[in-house]
Amino acid sequence: MAPPSDVYFPSLDECFGDSQIISWKTAYLSVARAGDQSKPDKNISDFLSSSTGLRILSNPYSPFPKPSSASKTAFESKTAAIHVTSSKNNSDSDEIKSDALWLSKEAGIDEVSALRIVVLAWQRRRENELLSHFSEEELTSLHDAVGIGRTPHGSYGIEASSILKYAGSQSESPTTLKSKETRQKTLFHILLSEQRYILKLAHFLVATSLRDTRQDQQLEQLSGSGDSFIVGPIQLGRAILNGQCGTLKVEKTEINIPNCIEAFRLRVKRLEAGSWWSNSVGPDVLMESSWQASSLEELVQILSLLFLQVRSSEAIPSSDVLLSWLRLMSEYEFLETIRPSTEEQAAICSQLQTLISITTLSFLKLQASSARLDKPELKPTNVPYFLSQKDVGEINEIFLKAAQIGRLTASAAVFSWAVIMYSVGEIALAIKEDRELQQANHAVESFNNSTQFATPSALSEPSIYEEVWEKARNPEFDEDFVRFLVSSAVDRCRLLELIFAMSEQLRSVPRQRGENLVNQWGQLELLDLIRSGVQYLDYIPELVAAVLCIVSEPTQHHCLDKEPKFDDAYDPRAVFLNDDLLMEKIFRNAKSRFPYEAANFLKFCRALSGCSLSTEDGLPIICHELESMATYTQAVASGFQGYRSIREDENANYVELITPLDMKEVASAKRDIMETSNELVLANELSVLPAVTVGQVVSESKPAVIMWHHQYNCLGFLGKWLEQGTNSRGNENAPDDDVAADIIGLLADLVDNAYAISRVNGLESSAKRILEMASDGLDRHADIISVVFNIFERSLQGASAATSGNRNLDLTMSCMHFISSLTKVLPGRVWPALVRSSFLSTNGNGGMLDKIIFSVEASSGDLSFLLSSIRLFESVVDDAITHAALRRTTAKVTSAAYVVEYTAGIPVRSMRTCLLNFVRAMVEIYNSGSGWKHNDIHQQIEINTSLAINFHKILYYVYGTDDTQDPDDKITAVFSSSARYLLNILRPKLNESLPSNPILRIILGGFEAHVPENMVHSTIECSTLVVSTLDLAKILIQVGWLTDAPISALEKQLFSASPVLARLFVLDRRYQLPISTLLELLVSRASAYTDREPPSLLGHLGAESSCRFLDALAKFGRPFGSDDVKVAIWKLVTSIITKRQQWLAVFLLTGCSPRESLKADSDKSAASMKSKPFLEASLDLLSSIASIPPQVAVAALHFIAKAQEHWPWVTPELKKHPNFFTVVTQYITELNIGKLQPYQKCMNIRIAALVVDICTVYLHSAKEARDGSFFKTLIPLVTWLSENAVEVDGYNASLHGNLKRNFEMKYRESKISNIKRTALTQPEFGDEYYYDVPMGNKLFGYDFAWIGKRDQGFVEEVKRANLNLSLVEAQMSLLHSWKFFAIEHCSDFMPDREVQKSMARVVRHCLVANSHDIPDEQIFFKLLETRAEFALALVHRLVEVQARGSEVFSLLSVTWDTIRLRNPTYESALLHDNTEYYGLLLNVLFLTLQFHVTGANLVNPEAVSQKPEVSSDLTVVVDVIKNVVANGYRSLCTHLHDSPEKCTPKDFAILTAILQTSLKVKDVDRIYEQIAFHLADSDTIRYAATLFSWSNQLTIEGDPVYGEISMLYLLELSCIPSIAEQLAVDGILVKLSTYRLTEAFRQPQGCGPFDPTPRLFSIWNSGFLPLCLNLLYHIGRTVPEVAAFLNQFDGQLRRASTGFSLGNPTAIPSSSLAMSHHSKYLSLGMATEACSLALISMIIQKFRDAGPSAGVDPQNIQDLKWDRAQVKDDIGALLEKRSVLRSRITPTNEKEAAWAQRPPLNPSSGAENLLEEKIVKELQTAIACMGAGSDD
Repeated sequence: MAPPSDVYFPSLDECFGDSQIISWKTAYLSVARAGDQSKPDKNISDFLSSSTGLRILSNPYSPFPKPSSASKTAFESKTAAIHVTSSKNNSDSDEIKSDALWLSKEAGIDEVSALRIVVLAWQRRRENELLSHFSEEELTSLHDAVGIGRTPHGSYGIEASSILKYAGSQSESPTTLKSKETRQKTLFHILLSEQRYILKLAHFLVATSLRDTRQDQQLEQLSGSGDSFIVGPIQLGRAILNGQCGTLKVEKTEINIPNCIEAFRLRVKRLEAGSWWSNSVGPDVLMESSWQASSLEELVQILSLLFLQVRSSEAIPSSDVLLSWLRLMSEYEFLETIRPSTEEQAAICSQLQTLISITTLSFLKLQASSARLDKPELKPTNVPYFLSQKDVGEINEIFLKAAQIGRLTASAAVFSWAVIMYSVGEIALAIKEDRELQQANHAVESFNNSTQFATPSALSEPSIYEEVWEKARNPEFDEDFVRFLVSSAVDRCRLLELIFAMSEQLRSVPRQRGENLVNQWGQLELLDLIRSGVQYLDYIPELVAAVLCIVSEPTQHHCLDKEPKFDDAYDPRAVFLNDDLLMEKIFRNAKSRFPYEAANFLKFCRALSGCSLSTEDGLPIICHELESMATYTQAVASGFQGYRSIREDENANYVELITPLDMKEVASAKRDIMETSNELVLANELSVLPAVTVGQVVSESKPAVIMWHHQYNCLGFLGKWLEQGTNSRGNENAPDDDVAADIIGLLADLVDNAYAISRVNGLESSAKRILEMASDGLDRHADIISVVFNIFERSLQGASAATSGNRNLDLTMSCMHFISSLTKVLPGRVWPALVRSSFLSTNGNGGMLDKIIFSVEASSGDLSFLLSSIRLFESVVDDAITHAALRRTTAKVTSAAYVVEYTAGIPVRSMRTCLLNFVRAMVEIYNSGSGWKHNDIHQQIEINTSLAINFHKILYYVYGTDDTQDPDDKITAVFSSSARYLLNILRPKLNESLPSNPILRIILGGFEAHVPENMVHSTIECSTLVVSTLDLAKILIQVGWLTDAPISALEKQLFSASPVLARLFVLDRRYQLPISTLLELLVSRASAYTDREPPSLLGHLGAESSCRFLDALAKFGRPFGSDDVKVAIWKLVTSIITKRQQWLAVFLLTGCSPRESLKADSDKSAASMKSKPFLEASLDLLSSIASIPPQVAVAALHFIAKAQEHWPWVTPELKKHPNFFTVVTQYITELNIGKLQPYQKCMNIRIAALVVDICTVYLHSAKEARDGSFFKTLIPLVTWLSENAVEVDGYNASLHGNLKRNFEMKYRESKISNIKRTALTQPEFGDEYYYDVPMGNKLFGYDFAWIGKRDQGFVEEVKRANLNLSLVEAQMSLLHSWKFFAIEHCSDFMPDREVQKSMARVVRHCLVANSHDIPDEQIFFKLLETRAEFALALVHRLVEVQARGSEVFSLLSVTWDTIRLRNPTYESALLHDNTEYYGLLLNVLFLTLQFHVTGANLVNPEAVSQKPEVSSDLTVVVDVIKNVVANGYRSLCTHLHDSPEKCTPKDFAILTAILQTSLKVKDVDRIYEQIAFHLADSDTIRYAATLFSWSNQLTIEGDPVYGEISMLYLLELSCIPSIAEQLAVDGILVKLSTYRLTEAFRQPQGCGPFDPTPRLFSIWNSGFLPLCLNLLYHIGRTVPEVAAFLNQFDGQLRRASTGFSLGNPTAIPSSSLAMSHHSKYLSLGMATEACSLALISMIIQKFRDAGPSAGVDPQNIQDLKWDRAQVKDDIGALLEKRSVLRSRITPTNEKEAAWAQRPPLNPSSGAENLLEEKIVKELQTAIACMGAGSDD
C-alpha cells in the first residue's frame, strides 16, 4: 500500500512543473496541526509513508547519508538532460546542479539529498522574493492604509512602524536574491530546518504512537483502502519505533536508546566545534547564531525521544546504558556550562536543562527499582544497574561529584540515586547482620557439640548487596555518602523548589498534543520522585507547592477550549488520586488542617477537580472527599476552657469537648429562628461541634490548635462560610479575599467539570447537586448563587474604591468564573443578576468593567481580569444562542422550575440591552487595546482572538440565517442591537476618522510577528488570531454587502493593505483560505459600484509583486491537497478577470503584461509569471477531470466560462489545447446520473451545465473558423443533454413537506426558515446548502428529537433536504444552460436528422415535465415558464427547417395534453394569474400545428406506403378550437371590457393564428361541421363584431389595434363555409358599416399605408377586402351587399384607383396636402389591395353578366366605384418601367424591410429583392384579373 518512491523527490522536470517538493517542516506542521486523532493530508501521508520517508524518519539523527560514488551516480542520473525537458528551466538547472554539489561537499551530505534541498529553495524563490522586498507602489499603498501623510498621527503603533521600517530597509532586489552568496545562505537555513523538523516529526510520531493503545488491525481499518488510503501518525510512529505496523515496514530502525545517546553526544561535540559554515565559507555571527539555535533545538528533540523511550520501557536499564548516559553528562557537566547568546537560545537552554534532569531521573526507574528492592533477590537473573558490581562505583562517583559541585540539573537524579542506595545499604546491612547472627549461632552450636568450627560457604560469602555497597563507597567522601547525596540535593540544590521550577518549565512550553506526552510523563517522573521522598520529608510549604504545581493545569491559554480534555492514563491528577501514599501523606494532611490552613486544601481540591474520574452519580471524584470531612481544625479562642484531656496514657494530646463549640468560621447568629428541625440539625452539623467531640492538639502554641474529629459536608460548610462575607463588612469570621476566591473558584471548577463529565458520559448533569449541597445550611431565603452574586457586587465596589496599588482582583475573577460556569447549567439565574449588576454600564453610565480595566489593568500590564470578563462574555453569548429557540418555546410554560432553569428570567428586550452593553465594553477594549502595556503577549493574543471570534458569531447569528427583514423579529433577535452596533463601529464610513482600525492593526501585527527580528513572538496562537481577525473582516464586508451599505473605510484600508495580505498568504498555509476569500470579497465589492472605476489590485501591488503573488496562487496550496483552498483560489482569480481588474487579469490569463504579450521578443527582465498562466493551468487540470474533486472541477470550469464571457480572445485559445473539449464532453456523455450518490449527482450536473456554457460561447468561434469537426464532437453531448437536461425532477416534496410540518409541530414558536441561509455567503452544494446545520445544532441541539438516533433526528432530515435542494438547483442550472445552448445554436445542428429527433424529444420532455404536478413554490412556476420558452424556441427551429417525422408530428397531442392538464382555457389561466405561461404554451401549440398543415407526408417519411388518409390528430384540433379558440376568444373579449389590464393584443393574435393554422390542417374539411358548432356555440361572431365596435375606444396610443384583431378573426371564421353563410345571414357587412371605426374609410382622401395611422389601411386591406372575397366565394348571392358595402368608401376606392399613377395626381384636396408627399410611394399593401379589388371587381362583373342564371338580379348589383381601366394602365406602365417601380417601392414595417434586404426566390424574375418580387407578383395577378374581367 506504500506510495511510489518519487513522492519524496519527483523528477526535475516535474519539479520545474507542477510538482511541489514537500519540506519536512511542512510535513511536521501538517501532521501536528491535524492532531493525533485525525488523518493528515493525503499528499503528506504518501510522502511520509514512502520508502525514503520512512527510512529518514527511522533514522532521524542522521537523515542524510554521507557522499559516496553511488550517490554521485544517482545525482548524475537525476540531473541528466533527459530529465529536464523544459527549455525555460535549462538555465536554472546548471545553477541548481552547482549549488547542490557545493552543499553536498560543505555539509557532508549525499548529492541527491543536497539536490532536493536546492530544488526546494528554487521552488520557494518566488515567495522569498515577495517577502524580501516591497515595491514603491506597495509602500505607497501601505502608507495610505495606515494613514501616514493623511492625519497628524496616523500610526498603527509598533506593527505599522515595524513593517514600514522592515520594508524600507529591504534593498534586496530579485537579482541580489539570486546571487551566489544569498543562495548559499538560503540553502544553509533550509538544511538546518530540514534536519530540525525531521527530528521534531519523529518525536511527534513516536509520542503519538506511545499515547495510543489501539491495536494495529484497528488502525489499518481506519486508514481506508485504494486511493483513499491514508496512513495516520500512530501507524507511522509505531513503524519507525518498532520496525513494522500493519503493511508499513522499515528495514532497520535506528530509534533506540544507545543511538539517541550517541546522536546527543555528536551534537554536543559539534556545538563545541562550531558550524561548518564558519569553517568553509567564513565567520558570520548571524549564521553561527542560527546554527547554534538549531543545534540546541535538535538536542531538545533528541532528548525528548530518549526520554520517551526510557520512560516507555518497563525494564530497568543496565549499567552499561546508564553509564553511557552519565559519562556523557559528566563529561559535559550536564550541559550547565552552555552560555546562550540570544533570547531564543536562552529559552531552548531552559528546556534542555529540564529535559536532561527528567531524562537522567527516568534512567534510574525509581519506582521500578524501589519495587524490586522491596523484594530483594540474592541471586538476580537480570542484574539492574544498581546491582552492577563493576559499574556501581563509577555511577556513584559521578553522582557524588555532581552533588559536591551542586549540579542543579543532576539534583533530582542525585536524590533518586540516594534513595536507591539507601535501600541497597539497608538490605546489605540486614543481610550482613543476619549472616553474622547465623555465624554466631553456628559457632555456638559447634562449641556445644565440641566440633571444629567451620563456617558454611554460603554464610561466609558476602551477598551481592554487600558487595555493591562496598564497591559504591568512595574514599573521597564520608562513609555515609547517602546522607551527603540527600543533603546536597535537598538542602544545597533546594530540590523541592527545583521540582517546582521544572514542572513549571514543562508546562510553559506550548506543544502539539502528541508532543505533550513529554510534559505529562515528565510530571509523572517528578511525582514519582516526590512519592519516594515523601516518607522522608515533612509536610512543608515547598513540598506542597511542588505537588500543587505538578497536579495543576496551566492557568493560561485555555480560553478557546470549551471543555476540559481528559486523558486519565497519563494525567498526573488521576495518578495522584489513585496513589494511597500521596493522598495520605499530602492531600489528607492538608485536609486535616482545614479550615485552620484552608488555602492549601482548597488549592488541592481545585487542582484535582479537573480530573475526569467521577463517582457513580457523575460527580467529580474530589466531591467524595469534600462530602465526607472527618476533621475540623481550628485555633481555640483565648479563654475557652470547654474541653478536657483524655487518653493521657497514649501521650497523643487527645482532648474532648465538655460543651458545644461553635465552628467559628460559620457561627450563625440566626440559629434561634430556624423554623424546622431539619434546618436546625443541618445548621448544627455545619456550624457547631457537639459536646463529647474528640480532638487532638496539633500545636500547643497560644492559642492552641486542635484538630476535632467531626463529620460534616465541606461543600455546605464552604457555602455557609462564604455567607459570612455577605452579612456585614466587619464580620471577623468571614474568609479573607484569597480564601473566598479559592472557595468560589472551587465551586466554579466543580460545576464546570460536573457539566463536562455529564457531556462525555451522556448523563444528566450533577452540577445542580453541587450547588444544592453548597446551599445547605444557608439562610432559608438564600442559596449559594445569591451569595456569590452578593460577593461579586461587593468585590466590584471594593475594587473601584481601593487605591490602584492595593487592588486584588482575584475574588472578582473567581466570581466571574463561577458566573461563567453557572451559565451552562442555570442561565436563568445569571441574566437577571447581570442586568441588575453594576458590572456593565446602564443608561450610558460606564460600568465597573470599564472602570477597572481602563483605570487598573490598562496600565498594569496584567490583563487577567479582562480575560475573565471575556470568558464571561463568551459564556453569555453562547447561552443566548443555545437557548434562543428554547426560550421562545417555553414562553408560556407555567412551571416555575422549568422557567427558571431554561429561560433567561428576563424579557428579550432586557437581554438585548444587556448584551449590547457587554458588546459596547468589548468593542471599546478591542479598539483601545493596542496602546496598553502587556506583560504577557499570550494574554493580548487570547483577548483579541476571543473578541474577534465572538464578534463574528454575533454578526453571523443575526445576518447569516433567516431571511426575515427586521433583525428584531428573528429567532436571534437578542443579538440584533449588538450586531448593528458592531457594524457601525467596526465598519466605519469613509468620511469617519477613527484613531485606528483594530482589524487592520491585528492583520499588520500578524505580518509584523514574522519580520525576522520579531520571530521569537511568532506562535501558533498568533496564527489563530490572524485567521479569526480575517474571518471577522470578511463577515463585516459581507454584511455590508447584504444590507446594501456603501463601501466603508474598512474595505478601503484592507484593499490598501493588500501587499501585507499577499505576503501573509505565502507565510502560512492556514492563511491561504481566509485571505483568498477576503481578497475575492474586496475585489468584488470594489467593482459593485459602476459609477466609478474600482481601485486596481495591480496598482497596489506593483507588477513584480503581482506576478510573484500570482505564482504563489498558481500553486493552489500545493503540496497540500486542500480542496477548499483550491476552490477559493479559483474563485479569487475568477473575480479578478470579471470585476474590472483588467491589467491584473491579463497577467493572470497570459502570464505577462498586456504590453509584453503583444511583443514578439519580450524583455526577459519584464515582470511575468514563472508558473503556468491560469488559463493554461485550468485547461490542463480539466483534461483529467475524472480524477479531480468535483468542486475543484466546478471552480475551474467557472473560471473558463467567465474568462470567455469577459475576454473574447480566450475563446479561440480553448481549441488550441489538444484534449480539453474531447475530455470534458466525453466525461459528460459517459455520466450515468441515476447511479450517482446525491452529492456526486449535484456536482456532476453542475459540471455538465458549465461545460454546456463553455461550448455555447465557443461555438460562435467555431462557426467563424468553419470548424466542422467541433460540431461532430458535440453531437453526443447534444444527445445526452436531450435525455438528461430537461427534467427537474429532483425535488422531494414529501421530504420538505414532512420536515416543515413535523418541525413546526415540535418547535411551535419556531419555523424551519429560521435556519435558512441568507445571501451573506455563497453556499456550496451539499448537506449544508440551504439550511444552516451548525446553526440548527446550536439552536435546537438541546432537544433529543433534533439529534435523534440512527440517523432519524431532525438534523439528518435537514441534511437530506439540503442535498435535495442542491440537486434541484443543479438541475435548474443545467436546464438554463442547455436552453441557452439550444436556442443559440440548434439551427446549426438542425439539418442533421438525428439532431431533429433529439430536439423533438427535448420538446416532448419539456412539455411532459410541465404536465406533472409541481410544489407550490415560486421557483417551480418559473421553471414551468423556462421549459415552455425552451420548447417554444426549439419548435420554432424545427418549423424553420421543415422537420418531418413521427417525432414532430406527435408533438401536437403532447402540447395539448400539457395545456389541458394545467389551464385548459383562458378563463382558468386568468383566474390563476398564469396568462404568461399559458400564452407560451399557446405559441407552442400554434407551431406544433404547422407540422400538420397540408403538404408532404408528415407522419413517417421513411414509410410512404403507410400514409394515413385522415390525420389522427383532428380530434385534437377540434378540442383546441373549442377550448382555446372559441372559449378563449369569448373570455378575452369579456375581460377586455371589464379588466383591460389583464389582456393584450398578442393574446387575441395567437388565438387567430391558431385558428388560421388549424384550418390549414390536412383533411380539416372533414371536421368543419364540428368546428362550426363549437364556434357558434361560443357566439364568437358576435364577440368579434362587438370587439370591432369597441375598437375605436380601446386604442393603444391612438392605434385601433383591436379593430384589426377582430377583423382578422372574422376573416378566419369566414373561411369555414357554414360560418361564412352565418355571417351573411347575420348581415355582417351591414353591421360593420355602422360602426364608428368604419367612418374613417369614408373620408374623401381615404386611408393609405403611409398615413399617421396605418392600422386603418391594414384593416381595409387585410380585413374588409379578404372578408368580402370569402363571402363572395362561399355565398355568391351576397354580391349585391358586397358591392354596396365597398361603394360606401368612395374616398378609399378613389385613392386605390390613383395610387399607381406615374404622374402627379390631377387634383389634391386641400385637406390632403399634408399627405401629397406619399403619392410617389408604393407598398406591398397597395399591390395586395389592387389585386383584391381587381378580383372583387371581376367577380362582381361576372355575376352581373350571369344575371338570373347565377341567382341574382343584375339591377341590384352596383358597379364598383374603382377605375379598373386606369389602374390597369398604370400598373402596366409600372411593370414596363421596372426602374420607376423599384424607385417607388417603400417598406411599411420591419418584415417588409427585411424582405427588401433578401434576394428574390426566383432569380429569373428580374426583381432585385424579395419585396419587389412579391409586389410584382401581386401586380401581375391584378392585371390578370382585370384582363379576365374585361375579356368576359
